[in-house]
Amino acid sequence: MPSILLHQFGPDLGVESASPFCVKVHRALGLKGLSYSVNTVGGPSEMKRINPEARKVPALAYEDEIITDSSRILSFIEARHPEPRLWPEDERERAQARLIEDWADESLYWFAVHMRWAIDSNFEPFRRRAFGQMPIPLRWFVPGLIRRQVRAQLEGQGIGRISSERVLELLGEHVATLTALLERQPFLAGETISAADLAVFGPLRAMAIREASPEAAAIVRAHSALRDWLARVDRATQSEHTVPFEA
Repeated sequence: MPSILLHQFGPDLGVESASPFCVKVHRALGLKGLSYSVNTVGGPSEMKRINPEARKVPALAYEDEIITDSSRILSFIEARHPEPRLWPEDERERAQARLIEDWADESLYWFAVHMRWAIDSNFEPFRRRAFGQMPIPLRWFVPGLIRRQVRAQLEGQGIGRISSERVLELLGEHVATLTALLERQPFLAGETISAADLAVFGPLRAMAIREASPEAAAIVRAHSALRDWLARVDRATQSEHTVPFEA
């Protein structure tokens, strides 16, 4: 068995990591049945040491290699551990899985970010959870500094230029689209679980936690097909490091 270490952001309410991208990698490793260890990064200096180019996690240490970016990590894992597959064998389903994975990473992810960082009533308890153990005076100004940076990213992406009410409306439309897919098939790209499911699972599962984001959770949990899908993906991808989804 290879030596595998996942560098990640720390856990949050009901999730193994506050980063949906780290959750995506957790779940890929769980689906493959691989044994791995976890390192929760302690700050920017450690992040720079682990991933000096992008200074981001997840980063996967596989034997003597370091792989960064969740999609690259999944491709790396798939090449070395091809079963069960992360991408369907059928060419059409594989193309659909890749499109959905990219959409989840580049669009749906930002809805989860908005819910946590842009809505005051959600950010304040998150700030206490995420930064409460930080020494004074860092805890006084670091959360606000990071929040300004995140809000600038949200504005650059586009979602930060519209009202929270409109963001919730758009989330409802996306959830309805996902539900329509899942009413005809058990997983997003067909009959078997794929990288598409793992990529959507991370942000959607984070938004389904009532204590973290009650507005988004009400939208996600209103659809039984989506709740059932979250539970199916959770069961198929659990590992010793994951937190079970509470339906």
